[in-house]
Amino acid sequence: MGGYHSSKDNEEQNLAYEEMLQLLNKSIEATEKIEELQESRIFAQKRGKENNLQRLGEKQVSDLQLREDWRRKMEEELSKIEQTKVELEKQKQRQQEVVNQKIEEELNRIAIENALKSMEEEDDGNASKETAWKSAGTAKKEAKKKRGSQQFPGSSPSTPFLLLQEKSLLTKRKEEPVDIKPATLQSKSRTAKQWAIPTRVLQTSSEPTPSEAIAKKTLLDPSLLLDINVVGDPDRVNAGEIDRMPPKSSKKKKKR
Repeated sequence: MGGYHSSKDNEEQNLAYEEMLQLLNKSIEATEKIEELQESRIFAQKRGKENNLQRLGEKQVSDLQLREDWRRKMEEELSKIEQTKVELEKQKQRQQEVVNQKIEEELNRIAIENALKSMEEEDDGNASKETAWKSAGTAKKEAKKKRGSQQFPGSSPSTPFLLLQEKSLLTKRKEEPVDIKPATLQSKSRTAKQWAIPTRVLQTSSEPTPSEAIAKKTLLDPSLLLDINVVGDPDRVNAGEIDRMPPKSSKKKKKR
């Protein structure tokens, strides 16, 4: 009985060992497969990286090529633009030279015409100089005759025309006689000579001077001659500074 049991236990132990060996072999195989998978994975990753690097390199090369092509194209365009600019500058310079030449020719032509015209006018002026002097002398004589016909009795050719009119107005006003005395340094009264209008205010102008305005008013109303009294030196008369004075009394002043 004991021997039987011992043999049976040995068989069971052998079976257990065989199962353990089988399991060990399977684990070894599994480990080997895992290692193979890991190696293949590592290889794939490495291969992928290489491929990525290759594609990236190709892309970079392509980009560099495109950039180089673009740079070359831009250089060509800039060269064309520069050449066109030079041509335009030359054309502009040629046009300016033509314009300057035409202007110079026109100026020369005008200068020649003006010179010829001035020479012709000078010849005509020399030819008619004697006639002009004769005409001027005749006009001067006519002016003297006309001025002499406008003189009042007792006047000279040098007496201003407006002064003569004022003298006539003063003599006609008999109802209110005016005591005209010679002007002195102490007297402020105005005589007929002091009422003479300066020569420069008799010149024709668009607007009347103050002296001309006074003369016109006195011609319309002679009584204003007695109401207007200019106080001061003759310069104030010329400047138009007029002081209004009250009418003089009709009573005669007592002689001192």
